[in-house]
Amino acid sequence: MDAPWPAYGIPKLLQLDNAREFRARAIRRGCEQHGIEIAYRPPLRPYFGGHIERLIGTLMGEVHLLPGTTFSSVAKRGAYDSASKAAMTLAELEAWLAWQVAGVYHVQVHSAIRCTPLVAWEKGVERMPKPISQPSDPKRFYLDFLPFEQRLVTRHGIQLFNILYWHGALGPYIHDGNKHVVKYDPSNLSRVYLLERGGSYLEIPYRDLSHGAVSLREIQAGTRQLRALGSSTKDEQRLFQTIQKQREIIANSKKKTLKARRQAEQSREKNLILTASLGPEEEARCEPDSPVDPFPFEIWHG
Repeated sequence: MDAPWPAYGIPKLLQLDNAREFRARAIRRGCEQHGIEIAYRPPLRPYFGGHIERLIGTLMGEVHLLPGTTFSSVAKRGAYDSASKAAMTLAELEAWLAWQVAGVYHVQVHSAIRCTPLVAWEKGVERMPKPISQPSDPKRFYLDFLPFEQRLVTRHGIQLFNILYWHGALGPYIHDGNKHVVKYDPSNLSRVYLLERGGSYLEIPYRDLSHGAVSLREIQAGTRQLRALGSSTKDEQRLFQTIQKQREIIANSKKKTLKARRQAEQSREKNLILTASLGPEEEARCEPDSPVDPFPFEIWHG
């Protein structure tokens, strides 16, 4: 993105509401490792988060202007067909939202602070007694906040979500009697990260390198499908085959849906062109002056 974004650095305090994901082990562990204090909002007191709630409200007001919005309630949506009007993929929506924050909100004058949020940040940084703290190793910082499970290392490697992972450097950990912290990225399970004794991370790929990257959501959906079919959920090959089949179904469905939308749009355009090209007299002549007898094949018999 070609937009200014100076608002970065390790925070001293992280203010959160009480959503389940904000109490995840990964967040607590990452904050502990980097000296970040967590302050949870008192239950049933939403005004403690008034500043962020207002920001969310402002952004959602813009989101509801996008094609395909579901609006904030069924009553407001009314007869609007959100599904048929939807025009953006999730990636496109993320890009739009990033621009809305960095390219619009941060450069507009805020009524409460009487300047842009970008200028307010810059003034705040100028008043700080010392430079903003930065991660010495950005990748390590990222890994510290990933979710994790604890696993034993066997001679087959590490098993996570019924997938085997292997690396030649796992030798010293095989059957050592300890469960080890294994980090993973839910959006890409093609590799996991073992926290080694020295505190570094060992990146470990699939044992079967022929597998493509999959997400945790796809693994869960594939597992449910195998369970519904009465198949073993521990059959790794079958699991990846199921995920591939599900991807093909989704891809074909998207193509059919897109084709149907295009055909409907083309049909509407043709009708508009035809109507516009007819003058009042020609359009009137298209309507019969009196009822017309149907052809025999037009009569339906019960």
